[in-house]
Amino acid sequence: ANFNYITPYSHPLVHGLVILLIILATLKKWDEAKQTKWLWVIGLFFGLAIISKIEIAFTSISVIGAYFTAYLFDKKNILNKKYLIIIPVAAVLSIISVILLLTLKIPLATAVSGIFHQWIMMFDNRMSLLNTMYYVKHNMGTDNPSGNIIQIIKLGFLYTCLILGIIFISFLFKKIKKNKLFISIFLALTTFFISKKIVPDHVWFIITKPLPMIMTIAFGFLIWQKIKNKKMPNNNSSYAVNMASFVFAGTMLLKIFLNSRITGYGFVLAMPATLLTIIILIDWLPEYLNNYSAGWSFRAIIIGILMALSFFYIQDSNLLYAYRNFFYYGAGNKNIIRTDQKRGHIIQETTAKLNSLMGPNDSFTVLPEGLMLNFLLKRKSSTPYLGFMPDLFIRYDEKEIINSFIKNRPDFIVIIHKKTIEYFLPFFGKDYAVDLNGWIMDNYRTVWQTKEKPLEPETIFGAAILQYAGQP
Repeated sequence: ANFNYITPYSHPLVHGLVILLIILATLKKWDEAKQTKWLWVIGLFFGLAIISKIEIAFTSISVIGAYFTAYLFDKKNILNKKYLIIIPVAAVLSIISVILLLTLKIPLATAVSGIFHQWIMMFDNRMSLLNTMYYVKHNMGTDNPSGNIIQIIKLGFLYTCLILGIIFISFLFKKIKKNKLFISIFLALTTFFISKKIVPDHVWFIITKPLPMIMTIAFGFLIWQKIKNKKMPNNNSSYAVNMASFVFAGTMLLKIFLNSRITGYGFVLAMPATLLTIIILIDWLPEYLNNYSAGWSFRAIIIGILMALSFFYIQDSNLLYAYRNFFYYGAGNKNIIRTDQKRGHIIQETTAKLNSLMGPNDSFTVLPEGLMLNFLLKRKSSTPYLGFMPDLFIRYDEKEIINSFIKNRPDFIVIIHKKTIEYFLPFFGKDYAVDLNGWIMDNYRTVWQTKEKPLEPETIFGAAILQYAGQP
């Protein structure tokens, strides 16, 4: 959490998650009060979700659709048609407001294109091309679908056996009437220490693999409860709110359905399903077992396992930081970044040299990745792109990218060593972006370079500064 939510892998996903949680909470508010002001709030945030990442947009549509479908499924509920109009109207107003705010800084056409860029990509086949890249396929699990499905089934079976074993152990304590608190603490601590011994290292990469199976079973159970006209245990929410919650968790998992994890993009995509699973294990399932006086002991054992998993995470994080000799850039001022010694010294050396070369109005762009340098030196990049990784050249035509350089020519270009082997295209200018690199070589000259030349196979880390050498 310290990495993923403070300095996240993807800011739009974190922002989108907050938007979705607000939509879900506001749906619950409307469900309870039936006040139209909550529908306006839902609509405003729905508009923000639509112009967020595709995953967030699709989930928001699914959540709102699932809620009102389940709401109307209950025959005693009547939905006034005007309610259905408020949400889309508010969403359109929200989108227009964002566009108008953006036009204060950028042209209207650029603002509209940027906001709807992902939707445009869906309809012109570029999104499909991105999904064929090995890096993306591996993250989604589509690189080995049969193997991932088998692993999900195996882990699901293992988890089922584990839960049944814990239920069996819980029944051994059902006759105990006194000192339940102390026994619960004892069970939790005992489970904690046993789990520490038997749970394998680096469990984070597979622990959430069965989440799609768990959510499917839980979703089916929710429908069964409705058919039987029963409520979920310890749950005062309506059937429609519960349905929206499960659809929220399940839809967020779709992109990583075959490779569900809490690393990479999974820190957001798997989070709702992970939390729902924890609620099921420490609240709903123990409540059912309380009918047999076994719920309290089951909960204690589950808490012990969760404590052990939390300990493993903290331990892994501690080991990561303890065994690395970090370099702190900008100590003594607000611009502090932490990295390894080699990279840190090169970043410091590069920014110092670049600062000495640039005039007060000069601009620079970092390739293939390194926008942080612009932030550290408080200088704008002359191009509208955040980075120049292989996926950018699928999202945009390379000629369009080159034209952005020609139209807003940077005075300096910084080349940072970055291997992109996860895309199976190791180096910028050699394995991809060849035309862009050719234009740069024709118009810029190297004025400074580290001992290790960037973008070479044997280089660990390096940088080079290029200055415009063409006609003013």
